[in-house]
Amino acid sequence: TPPINARHDDSVAVASALPPSEAASTALSVTAGGSSVDQALMSRRSSHYTLQLMGSYDKQIIQRFIAQENIEGDAIFYQSQYHNKPWYTLVYGDYNSYASARQAIDTLPSSLQKLKPWIKPIARVQKELKTHQVL
Repeated sequence: TPPINARHDDSVAVASALPPSEAASTALSVTAGGSSVDQALMSRRSSHYTLQLMGSYDKQIIQRFIAQENIEGDAIFYQSQYHNKPWYTLVYGDYNSYASARQAIDTLPSSLQKLKPWIKPIARVQKELKTHQVL
């Protein structure tokens, strides 16, 4: 099995994690897909930002990453479609501005910073949930 942060045929990892104290609101428990996850993400302010920790065709890669980085309870993953296959995206945090999300990245452990965290608008997450497609 390749390391979680490596590229391979079934996944692309863009990883990071934020300390809970940096989040603008309480992070959601890690969970995958389904109406409760969709509702939680859709209820966030569309003007806010989150950090994408990982995207993968393989849900187990997401789950291993969560365990490896010990972020249970601080992240959420949702399902969409990418290249006509199920795609799982792991996000963390709810930040009221791009600048606050960027600042939070600077507080990450170096092991996560080297993975180049991806700041993602909540509006984009919500659009992915509505269209069921990665944008």
